[in-house]
Amino acid sequence: MFVYVNIRLNSSRFPVIFEKRKTGTRNFRLSNVEPMGLVKRFLLIIFGTVLVFGIVLGYALTHFIEKSHLERTTRTYVAIVEEGALFAFTKADFSPSLSAEQKAAVRAKLASFYFGPDTVSRKVWSTDHEVLWASEEKLVGSRFLDDPELDEALSGKVASNYTDLLKSENRLDPKGQRLLEIYVPVSFGKGEKPDVVFEVYSDVAPLVRDMAAMRKILWAGNIAGIVLLIVALTPMFVRASRRIENQRVKIERSEARFRNLLKFANDGIIAMDQSRNIVIFNRTAEKLFGLTESEALGRKFDDLVSKPSRPDFLGVVEHLKKSKSQKGLVMACSGMRSNGIIFPIVLSLSTSEEDDEGLMLAIVADAAERQKLGV
Repeated sequence: MFVYVNIRLNSSRFPVIFEKRKTGTRNFRLSNVEPMGLVKRFLLIIFGTVLVFGIVLGYALTHFIEKSHLERTTRTYVAIVEEGALFAFTKADFSPSLSAEQKAAVRAKLASFYFGPDTVSRKVWSTDHEVLWASEEKLVGSRFLDDPELDEALSGKVASNYTDLLKSENRLDPKGQRLLEIYVPVSFGKGEKPDVVFEVYSDVAPLVRDMAAMRKILWAGNIAGIVLLIVALTPMFVRASRRIENQRVKIERSEARFRNLLKFANDGIIAMDQSRNIVIFNRTAEKLFGLTESEALGRKFDDLVSKPSRPDFLGVVEHLKKSKSQKGLVMACSGMRSNGIIFPIVLSLSTSEEDDEGLMLAIVADAAERQKLGV
């Protein structure tokens, strides 16, 4: 038989957790918070995140600066070459029908033509890939068909890139240099197709120096920002650490009170999981059933109930599971000690309000002892 009583196990009042032993059974253990370890991990995560973000941002900004610098330099050379060519030359100057004297006059004008600052090498191309003029005279009259940048310029687009002078047209250029190569299409009429292409090789050493200086400033600012962010966040972490430490102290005190409650309670206190495996077994329960805590942990609670009383006990357990009621159920039944002796007990069963794993608490009293005391 059983009756309803208002008995509740409030897990928020007893800060306990359960962990698996090496044997695979579940063992009761009071929580142990490690605030400094938590703060250290949090600091490492924050530092790592900021560092990675800073590196990615640094590389992205560096790439943006280099690209912007390249585009700005290219525009400068294009403006110089286009304006100068349209002012100094005409379409007829690059006609294939020019006499030798006329060609010599045009080449003289090209030799004195200003292609822009820091130029190392210069060429002028016809629309059929022939070198009309070059600062390396031996290239004049040569034709190079394997030049994709020249093809792009002949379609009317400005082409520019960094080069290591590895193309066939660069065989006479000094090696070991890294230059900025710019192809500038020039049209002397209103047609879309260019009449001639001016090619400029510019020394990028000044550009590289400027970008290196900008990168240093960028990375210095990036590092300073990371340091300032960490300095700003450190007090927050310290305060959080102190709050966690205070909470840990409160939890330890609560654990101590709970341990004493379990240890010195007059009734047997037994907790079981959803499978009715015992996870808590106090001293009074040890005396009642003749089992030590280590012997009881992991065993089925059913073993503590006599066979005639087990159907009623299992019915109460199923009723509590299905109803999800927080009210406790008290039943009179028979318990069974480890030596097989059956004795009358009063069993109070209740479920946890907050435990997600279906913890059930059983408070066991010796019915004969209660009768002697008149309870």
